[in-house]
Amino acid sequence: MKTSLIEFTTTDDLTLPGLLYEPPKNTKKIIIWLHGCGSTSIFYSVERMNTLAHVFENNDIAFLAFNNRGAHIAKSLYRHKGSFDEERIMMGTAYEKINDSLHDIEGAIAYAQSIGYEEIYLAGHSSGANKICTYNTLVSNSPVLGYILVGSGDDVGIYYSILGKKGFESARKKAKTQIESGNGEKLVPKYMYDGIYTYQGFYDITDPDGHYNTFPFTEYFENLNLSKTQPLFNDFKKITKPTLVLYGSLEEWVYKSPEDAIAVMKKFSNNAKNFSYEIVNDADHGFSGKSKELGNALVSWLLKN
Repeated sequence: MKTSLIEFTTTDDLTLPGLLYEPPKNTKKIIIWLHGCGSTSIFYSVERMNTLAHVFENNDIAFLAFNNRGAHIAKSLYRHKGSFDEERIMMGTAYEKINDSLHDIEGAIAYAQSIGYEEIYLAGHSSGANKICTYNTLVSNSPVLGYILVGSGDDVGIYYSILGKKGFESARKKAKTQIESGNGEKLVPKYMYDGIYTYQGFYDITDPDGHYNTFPFTEYFENLNLSKTQPLFNDFKKITKPTLVLYGSLEEWVYKSPEDAIAVMKKFSNNAKNFSYEIVNDADHGFSGKSKELGNALVSWLLKN
């Protein structure tokens, strides 16, 4: 297997690093992997990335895993403004807004196409699944053939559960005020949320009407009516391409259970014939010790599409 440390430019001129795994046999098929939020990075998921790559290699599928702009909690990146001109900006989960992930995905796809890949699939883990759904909503005429949603999480519901109704509403009001005052890139105080976020990052990931709220399981099961301007599972319902939804049986970040989550997703899907659902036994959210089983499940689905 040929492995390359690569970088590519997003459609808004950021430079992102990645790993490209290519099988010995020439192939036109490639999976592009989108990681989740928090301190995640494909470079700190060595066992998972290497194991997935070997499974794909054995089935003549290339694999591109890259650090998107939400990698790490906070990370400086460079935006190219000209041949010798760069702008240093802060990114990472603390600063990220999900709509901007569109630029990362389009950049990764363009890179894959530039080196000869034509059959492109997107796989997103955790909040990476939200980003795939956002991409699907915002982009028409996408060259992507299908999607893989792994461990799709309820971001808004998680923060609502942590903060409670009063704390959630108060924190969002505070964040909105600070953003309107020009302080969007300042960090939120600990009394508001005991984690590292800027006001803009926190407001975005807790927005019931934003794209992070792609899988509102908590809102649905508890009848919270948090969303005001869009129907529940709005982005998910717009998917028409072949899609695999996959969870571990020990998934920690869905409301109730993976089985309940899948039942709800089946209810809201508008294209049932294009969707497949699978649960990997004894796997947690990160598929710890189950990377091979994860890879086999993905390949099994890909070979049918």
